[in-house]
Amino acid sequence: MLPTLDTRTQNYIGKAILNTEKSAEPKAKNPNNPYNWKNLLKGLAQLYCLYVVIAVVSLYFFADKLALFPSSDLTDKDKILAFMKTKFNVTAKEVKFPAKDGKNLVGWYFLNSAKKDAPVVLVSHGNASNVECRVGIAAYLLFAGTSVFLYDYRGYGESQGEAHLKNLVPDARSAYDYLITGLHYKPEQIILYGESIGCGVTSDLAQQVACKAVILQSPFTSLCRAAKDHLFFLNTLPDFVFPLCVPALDNLSYVKKEHPPLLIIHGEKDSTLPFTYAKELYAAATEQKTLLSVPQAGHNDVYEYSDSGLLAGLIKFVSSLK
Repeated sequence: MLPTLDTRTQNYIGKAILNTEKSAEPKAKNPNNPYNWKNLLKGLAQLYCLYVVIAVVSLYFFADKLALFPSSDLTDKDKILAFMKTKFNVTAKEVKFPAKDGKNLVGWYFLNSAKKDAPVVLVSHGNASNVECRVGIAAYLLFAGTSVFLYDYRGYGESQGEAHLKNLVPDARSAYDYLITGLHYKPEQIILYGESIGCGVTSDLAQQVACKAVILQSPFTSLCRAAKDHLFFLNTLPDFVFPLCVPALDNLSYVKKEHPPLLIIHGEKDSTLPFTYAKELYAAATEQKTLLSVPQAGHNDVYEYSDSGLLAGLIKFVSSLK
């Protein structure tokens, strides 16, 4: 005869059996668990979106400070203009013309009177200093038989206004329009010349207006690519971010299209915008195209090597234009 268990013992054994059966059942997943992989991915996506928004706002407000370094120092202006006039037997004068917003832009015009109907080169300079540092470019171009028009963007030199990336191309267009309406050049007499970031300005301008030829000195492929190569963290941002904040200034897209005769000049030791940019542009460009490399030069000293063959190359290029 089996022993009889009291009620208390039976209840205790029953609860133990019930708990054992529950522990053997698979636990249901808690969708609200903060460590659920879906929640983790969602959180990472939200953080990345927040990062992109912060980056867009930062680039929009600080891109000008990161990219542009204007100077208003023109201490030697009078000496330089007098020297150029005497050295090259040209008319050298300062001119003023309006920007799109009515502010005055200032340019230096060197008229090569030794050569009748000489083309004029419109020089869009780089991101630093002002026209005073570009007289070396003007000297070589005068030796090559052209007239030269240097100008400063808004906020540079004696040009009024503030320096903004968004102003560069419109200011170049204002300078081009002044050559047409103020100095009475025809489009087929104008050579567009860009230096460094001014190459992107020149490429954009060349898609808006007619010209005789295009010269790109020390170019990048695009502003976006150059920025990513210099600031590695920008590679984490999607490409659509950059057009929201800065102008494209895309030389590569331009040279792939039909264009007037193109000359690319680059120092092979350029550590700011590597020579590989020039080779990539030249390889992608449609004809007519010419590449002049300066083996000894970096970014800012392309015209400091008289034995580089650059002057001969410039003369040959200008002479080939019809």
